[in-house]
This record gives sequence, C-alpha cells and structure tokens, in this order.
Amino acid sequence: MLPEVTDEPRVDDLAEIPYLLVDGGDNRIDAGDYILFYAEGPSTWQYDADRQRFTRPTNVYDTRNYYFLKVSSTSRKTLPQAPTAGSWDYSTTTFDDFARLEDERTNLMHDWVNGQGSGRRWFGDLFKLQLSQNYSFSFANIRTDEPAWLHVEFAGRIFSGSARFRATVAGTTFSSETFSTTSGSTTDRFASLRTVDGSFLPQGEQVDVAIEFVNGGNSSNEGWLDFIELNVRRDLAFDGSELRFQDARALGHAAALFRLQGYASDVVVWDVTDPLAPARIEGTVAGDELRFAVPVGERVPTFVAFRPETVTRTPEPLGPVPNQNLHGMDEVDMVIVTHADFMAQAQQLAQHRAQHNDIEVAVVDIEQVYNEFSSGRRSATALRDFARMLHQRTDRFRWLLLFGDGSFDNRDLEGLGGNWLPVYETHESLAPINAFPSDDFFGLLSDGEGGPALSGMMDIAVGRIPVNTPEQAQTVVEKIIRYDTDPAAMGDWRLRAAFVGDDEDGGQHTNDADETATKAQQFNPDLNLEKIYLDAFPQVATPGGTRVPLATEALRQAVFKGVLTVVYFGHGGAKGWAQERVLKIEDIRSWENPERMPVFITATCSFAGYDNPVFTSAGEELILHDRGGAACLFTTVRAVYANSNKRLTQSITDTLYIKRLDGTRLTLGEVMMLGKNFGGANTTNSRKFTLLGDPAMWLALPHYDVVTTRINGRDLTAGQPDTLRALQQVTIEGYVAAPDGSVLEDFNGILYPTVFDKAVDYRTLGQGTPVRTFRLQKNVLFKGRASVVNGRFQFTFVVPKDIDYAYGPGKISYYAAEPSSLRDASGSYYDIVVG
Repeated sequence: MLPEVTDEPRVDDLAEIPYLLVDGGDNRIDAGDYILFYAEGPSTWQYDADRQRFTRPTNVYDTRNYYFLKVSSTSRKTLPQAPTAGSWDYSTTTFDDFARLEDERTNLMHDWVNGQGSGRRWFGDLFKLQLSQNYSFSFANIRTDEPAWLHVEFAGRIFSGSARFRATVAGTTFSSETFSTTSGSTTDRFASLRTVDGSFLPQGEQVDVAIEFVNGGNSSNEGWLDFIELNVRRDLAFDGSELRFQDARALGHAAALFRLQGYASDVVVWDVTDPLAPARIEGTVAGDELRFAVPVGERVPTFVAFRPETVTRTPEPLGPVPNQNLHGMDEVDMVIVTHADFMAQAQQLAQHRAQHNDIEVAVVDIEQVYNEFSSGRRSATALRDFARMLHQRTDRFRWLLLFGDGSFDNRDLEGLGGNWLPVYETHESLAPINAFPSDDFFGLLSDGEGGPALSGMMDIAVGRIPVNTPEQAQTVVEKIIRYDTDPAAMGDWRLRAAFVGDDEDGGQHTNDADETATKAQQFNPDLNLEKIYLDAFPQVATPGGTRVPLATEALRQAVFKGVLTVVYFGHGGAKGWAQERVLKIEDIRSWENPERMPVFITATCSFAGYDNPVFTSAGEELILHDRGGAACLFTTVRAVYANSNKRLTQSITDTLYIKRLDGTRLTLGEVMMLGKNFGGANTTNSRKFTLLGDPAMWLALPHYDVVTTRINGRDLTAGQPDTLRALQQVTIEGYVAAPDGSVLEDFNGILYPTVFDKAVDYRTLGQGTPVRTFRLQKNVLFKGRASVVNGRFQFTFVVPKDIDYAYGPGKISYYAAEPSSLRDASGSYYDIVVG
C-alpha cells in the first residue's frame, strides 16, 4: 500500500519497468512470442528491521495489482544486467523465507448486531464451539538447525474469566496474555487483540501450527484468528519451480555472494531488490551451482529464479485505457471526484458551481486517480496524494467534493457493493468509539500529516455526496442548484434558526442547545430563533415507549415553514434522534420542503454513517430526499461525546452565521474546516464529524444589510428607544445598504418586515430532568410586505390591542429580496419598547 503519512517516500505517477521479450530474436511479437516481467501482488512482504523479521501487511483497499502495457513506436526499457561485485564480505547457501495464513472473511463490527462495519481488520476462523484448529505450512529444503519464528494475532471477545489463546508448533507452545473483558455495551470495546511471538526449531518441511482458544470457562466467550506468519531459513536450492529468495543477513555488508544449488542452463535469475527495476543476474557456474556476488545497499537483496518456458501465471487483460494527465493539472479552485456512472451529474454540478461561484472546477474520474497515483489499485491514499499535489502547486485549490457513496468494505469482501469512491477507515477495528470512517484524511495535506492518528489541521474543505445511482445524483444536483438559484427559494425563512435539545443526561443537551442559540444570535442579531427543547413538551406513554409528539410536530412545522439551519444536541443514531424518536426516517421521507431546505448540524451519534452499503442512514436520507430534506449536513458517522460536540458545534456556529459584507463570506466546507481546526483539531471526536453536501456551497444567509432610519417621521437617536403602544399607527422607514453602508440604489424588490413583541421566559417541564428557563421572542405584532424602490422602503402598521402591556424591548426583523438578481438583505432593530 501507499504510505499514509504525506511526506514519506513513494513512487509518483507510473514507473516504467523493464521486461524480457521472448521473440525468437526477430525483435517483433508474433504468435507464440511473449514478454516476461516481474509483478508483485497488492500486498507485499517487507522487512521489519526492528524485529528482524519479514512481514506482509495486507492491502486494505484492493485484492489485485495492476500493470499498464504501452504500445508505441518509442524504444522500450530493456532488462539490464545487474551490477556485480568482484569481492564480498558475506557468503550464503541459505535464505530467508516466509508464509502468511490470513483468511479475511469477517469484519467484527459489521457482524455485531449493535455495531456497524468499521476499521480495516478482517478475521478468519471463529473459535467458540470448536476451541482448537490446526494449520499446515510447507517449506522445501527447510533448515531444521536454524531457528524459525512464529507470529500470530488473534481477537477475543471475553465477558468473564481468564481467557487467552495458545499456539503450538514443533512441540513448542506459546501462550498469549489474557484478553481484556468487555461489558458488551454498545460503547465498550467489542473485542481485544492479543499476539504470540517466538522462535522454534522446525522438525521437517511440513510445519503444523495448532491454535487453541482457552475460553476461561465461559462458553459465551469467543475468538477469531487474524493471521499466522512464519519466518524460516531454507537451503538455497532451485527445485525446478519458481523460487524467490532473499537474505536479510546480508544487510550491513558491502557485498554478498549467493550460491544457488540445482542450477541449469535454462534457469534465469533476476535481481528484484527494487521490484520496479529488475535486472539480469550473471554469475559463474560450477556443476549445478550458480555463484553471483552483488553489492548490498539499504534494501534486503532479493532475487527470483525461474525457467521462462514454465512460467504459467498470466495477467488478466482489463481493456484499453484512454490517455490522461492529472499530473498536468494545476490552477483549479475545486475538484469533484466521481465515478463514471455519475459523470454527467458531476459535470452539471461543476458547471453550476463554476458559474455561480465564479471559480475553476475540474471533474475527475476516480479511476484516473487510481491509474496515476496508485498504478490502478483502489486506494484512499491515492486520492489524498492527488489532492496534496494540487495543494502544493496552487493556493487556489480550496474544495474537494467526493461525489459518490463508499463502503467500510473497500475490497467488497462481503459482496455488498457501494464502493463508488474509497473510504478511509481507521486502523482501530475493535472499539466502536474509535473505529470509524473519516473524509478528513483527504484534507490533511501538510508535511507529516495523514498518519493513523489523523492529526493536523485540514488544508482544504472536503465534502461527500453519498449517491448510489444516477437518479440519486440527479436529485442532489438539482437540489443544490435550486438552493442556490431558484427565486422561489428566497424568503424570510432564511432568518430563522431552529435549535433542538434532547432531555437526557440531566439537561446537558438542552443547556448546550440554548447556550449555542444565544451565542448565534449575538454573532448575528438578524436571526430569529426557534427552540424545540424536548422537556418543554409533555411526554406521552405509548406501547413503543415514551414519545414527545408535540416536539416532533414542532420540528415538522419548523421545516415546513422553513428554517435556515437546524442544530441538534442530544442522543441519536443511524435511524433518528432521541430516545423518544423525535425524528425518524419516515418523518424525513414525509417532508416536502424543496424550496426551504435547511442546513442540519447534528451533535449526536452515528446519524450519517455513509459507509454502510446495506442501510441508508437518516443523515443520508436528508441529503438524498427528492422532495426536500436538507441542503447540506454537518453531521456524525459514529458515536461521539457531548462535551467535545459542544465545543466543535459552537466553533462552527460562531463562524457560520456571521454576515461578511466585504465579499469574503465562507462556504459551508470552509466553515467546517475552520471549526475543526480551531474547535477540535487533533481529537478523535472531531474526525467523526463529516460534511454531507457540497463544500463550495454558501449558506443562504442574506448578503446585504437592511437599515432602519426613521420611526413615525423621526430620525433615530442612539440611546433613545421609541415606544410602540397598543392601537398605535406606526410608520417605519429605511433602506437596503451596500457593503460600504450607503444606499443600494439599484435594489428594487420586496421587503418582508416582522415586528416582535417582548421576549418571554419559558420553562421546561422537569420530566426526569432539571427544570430550565429559556427565553424566546416569537410573539408577532405585525408581519407584512412592502416595496423597496431604489433601495428605500416605507411601511405602516397598527399595533394590536392584545399586547403584553408591560414595557420591554421588542424587535423589528427585516428580510428583503430582489428575485430577478437573486440578491437579498436582512436587518434587525432592537431599540424599541413595546408596552
């Protein structure tokens, strides 16, 4: 696999490899002719210098490797002769060999009824009813006088008892440490991993390994074999079949002499120490022994001996590959990476975004990314490396959109599908809290970033639209275009912000929601708040459990009338919000709000785990809903913690609602990027928040200001509030302001004013949680419309008789729209007294 840390060495683009043309000497390919080249599989053996062992990490993205055959008139790269050494300080007639048994059948998080497929470890045989199993390996010409090494990794789910596993080989038994126990809860570690590692003397060419699970006396305990790995020494003898050999003992020497027994004149030996630059070995022959000496560098000297006419492995042809050159891309603001099935819709979105945002947008087929950055292999790191290349080339590159769904099962081992675009899954695979997907990986582009800890600050804004069909893709693209450009989508709903608080955990979620709402209105006084706190509505006992139907209805009404954002704090999951089921998937599917789609910010658990191909989460339902739903979501993919949620959510909302009149307003993706960088970077919790939607979309927050200039013919004077009394006729005058504060004289549209009575204190009901007082300004004295001509407006209304006669501060809220130009404005005036 490609290295995940950004600045670790790797091959950039495709590397041309030399090959041997077997053509009878006429330098042309005729019937019966063929080429020979050295190819590696998707998972390669590596030498661990610290452990002094060979190991083979599994490629978690692909089960095959890919090679490209170029047909042209240019000269080919022929197989060179390997460098030789005239003298040596190390000589060998033996070599290192190895084997690994790994049957990847089970993702434990996926098979757990309370879990969700996660991480990158897959396991093989189950040890529960059957507590022991035998596994056989065969090594020809094994050295029985040289120590061999065994390494086994095994997972155990232990509810009670002192459980462990044992591995027995050649009469030697190795025992693991005891497994940790689990409570079995949805947040506790599902299983723990243990290893055994030790040396033994082989007793013959067949090496049998017996694995025994000691269940600690509890039949409910269970275990799974991850893999068995063996390192042995063998005599360096060619037995007629292909032989790969290497010797780590040569490291540290200037040159090494290899003495290969069983050699014949039709045997070919290649130096494949660098698998991308194989070379022919030329040596001296004495009887059936080939001797050759080579210089030793930093890599373990590695070779392959074979008879060309007996090579039977042939690659599978996949078809022609059109010319491409992603490495030639530079000056681009946004990249949309998609699958060929969604290319038409991605192009439509790119055209819209280029026109609407006045930016340069490129659409890239994910297969092209694989071709150039991972030699055709599926790889999340290849996509990250592509983004890093652009980031290093130009400061313009700001947004990356992944236009396609993904799966925790990148290799489709379960056959579930849904692998349109790669998903970065954490290395952790056994703890539901810490095993999750994260698209942040694609935005961590600076030197030293991108390792397993996902540490660092995001350099670009990243979003994902989790579509699985062209129809879904078309739906979402049309939603985005409608949100940005439909005059019918303009309205004073763009000033309403709903905050929803769960009633659990001693009122913490209600407190967090109310504090966040208060701060939001301080950052943008134009906002009109709606507060849906579950404990403010009576609970109803039903056969299915306690419900809060009036809260569900309040949320439905808020979405129907239209709200700019919905911010939720509380418990939740992939099927909805709260123990009382205040929001369910069927509720989302019933919504019809195509012209008033909010942005959802959900500080809850697992609301939008997009990497489960067999279930569409509630968060995904919101973005995919074809009759409305959400325009975009800041949401979570796995379980998260309330305290960290609050910090990150407030970091996001502190930026989200700010009106920037200087033309530098941030897109939704940039808001989330900054929120993570300064309100939760380097924490596992923040990496579980994702953006479902277009990261280059702007929040539909009105761009211009509305200014109040006169009330009842009197100029406004700071510090001298006007008083509005019952049955009084009131005339308000003002204007729509340009960014510099002057009258925007070319603005001609409609003003929608709303005059609010005083704010009122409400109390929650204390249904198993502490009573809380919260303030809400929602009683309307007047709501109307007026014309804006050359930027100025005037309207008159009569204060109703049935007002609260106690004196207190009211509020005038303005929304103005010019549909023909898609320009709108907002304003608020608080310096009035109602009573």
